[in-house]
Amino acid sequence: MTAVTKIEAILYLKGQPLSIGEIAECAAYDHATVKGGIGKL
Repeated sequence: MTAVTKIEAILYLKGQPLSIGEIAECAAYDHATVKGGIGKL
């Protein structure tokens, strides 16, 4: 599963806005990876 796919799934399942930190914690990624993934969405 790519970082983008994992981030998209987390956002979909949570159903509410999340901070970069919250997404990083759920996905076990660093903030830079999350920011890059969100940029690709």
